[in-house]
Amino acid sequence: MPRAELTDKDIEFILDPTANLIQNGRLGSQAYSVQRFLYSLLAFYKAIDKNIAPLPYNTVIQFDGVSKRTAHRRIEFAQNIGLLMQMSPHDRYAHKSRVMRLDYEFKDGTAVKSLEEGLAVIFQEWELQHRYSRDIHARILTVLKGGELELKR
Repeated sequence: MPRAELTDKDIEFILDPTANLIQNGRLGSQAYSVQRFLYSLLAFYKAIDKNIAPLPYNTVIQFDGVSKRTAHRRIEFAQNIGLLMQMSPHDRYAHKSRVMRLDYEFKDGTAVKSLEEGLAVIFQEWELQHRYSRDIHARILTVLKGGELELKR
């Protein structure tokens, strides 16, 4: 599956629709998985360099933060926030996957290789600790310690 680097401005866009998931007492775990899905979705569309593309179910379940059980909910969430628009539906008998259009303009900014790097660029360590649960915060730190990027203190 093709992947491309996004920017810190794209990460800020991802954080806006998921802010209410963190505030509703979900401790950031559901918000983090939705953020990982949105990051993978935007990276996929940026890599193929098209706004309209087929988005089959098998491709969706390969994105980060998606399982076979949550794939339809993630697509519906992206449609509800206005990020994706369905151009043609799935047709099992004609062997055609759904075609989706991405309603997003990629922005210029500091390139980041992962969602975790983008979070570290935007937030300080205490803000990450406040926003996410202990497990998610530890996962973010583990990914960052493997790389060369350090958190702002």
